[in-house]
Amino acid sequence: MRVPKCGKSLPEGWTLQVDEGKIQELALKELKLYIDLNSLLDEEERCVDLSDVEGLMDVLRRKQRLISEQEMLQGLWAEVASAMGIEDGRESISFWNALAQRLGEEGYRQIVEKVEEIRNLVSRLLEREREIQLRLEGQVGELRQKLLTLQKGRQAFRGYIKHDGASG
Repeated sequence: MRVPKCGKSLPEGWTLQVDEGKIQELALKELKLYIDLNSLLDEEERCVDLSDVEGLMDVLRRKQRLISEQEMLQGLWAEVASAMGIEDGRESISFWNALAQRLGEEGYRQIVEKVEEIRNLVSRLLEREREIQLRLEGQVGELRQKLLTLQKGRQAFRGYIKHDGASG
């Protein structure tokens, strides 16, 4: 969704209980969260490349904590929307129009820049996540094949031992 340009003025007598500093802080926290997630994806990728299952599990636990934090931040964005009388949340045009009215042109521009940066980063993270997942799935397939080969080798060895024991 594209963020609209600074919109119409507030209805007469309507005041918003939204602090520009808190909104800026919220956007910065969200951006930092996704930067941290990007670092975790670097670690996850290394663990997949090294077949480090223990390291991978640790990274996944830390990613889960970030996901929980991200959900909390989404709740804070919903509170901002609610404080402005918007039911649809951050992805709605009405949210951005109300925010533009509250923050003025410069404050609005700064928030929009941060949100666009967040969206671009999220898009890149999702792509990386898909690539890592495909590599991990490939490794799981290779591991299954190795286990199958090992199992067949054991069966052949057992058959050889039985056959050799019967003839000896």
